[in-house]
Amino acid sequence: MSTINVAMLGAGGVGKTCVLLRLTRKSFDPEYIPTIQDHFEAKILAMEREFILKIVDTAGQDEMADIAGIAIQSSEAFILVYSITSTISLNEVEKYRSKILSLKPGAEGKMILVGNKCDLENDRQVPREKGQSLADSWGIPFFETSAKENINIETIFQDLAIASTKKVNSNAQSAETQEQADTNCSCNIA
Repeated sequence: MSTINVAMLGAGGVGKTCVLLRLTRKSFDPEYIPTIQDHFEAKILAMEREFILKIVDTAGQDEMADIAGIAIQSSEAFILVYSITSTISLNEVEKYRSKILSLKPGAEGKMILVGNKCDLENDRQVPREKGQSLADSWGIPFFETSAKENINIETIFQDLAIASTKKVNSNAQSAETQEQADTNCSCNIA
């Protein structure tokens, strides 16, 4: 069983805590209570493997930027969340991505972009295509979710676990390839 440390990042009010409550407690609370920082743990099944996700739910307020930085440094995978009802929140995830890449070079393959609150279609400010285009330009997966309606909640965490595993496996393969190159030997002796 693999353990993955995850940071959930995004502006205040985008629904990060609601997504995590839906995943871990199978419930939805419509009341908004700003988070300073909270920790969640979830077991998920992806590709017939069990993963334990240790998730840090970060504050979305600017005055808590230092806490987000600490969460980034202690995490190995990242979920960038914006609300489809707020263009400003989409701009915020771009800042979080830059911060991740400055603190954790090489983290590109361990991120997912999430447009939350897809149940609020009548209040949509961010077209789905805009989120998808941004994720494509970053080379990361994109999902729209709804904590209220339980849409794609488990899927984003399963996809993140798979992406993290692939990155680990590709790093191991790269090290093995480099080791062979260092010895200038590509043959196997039995």
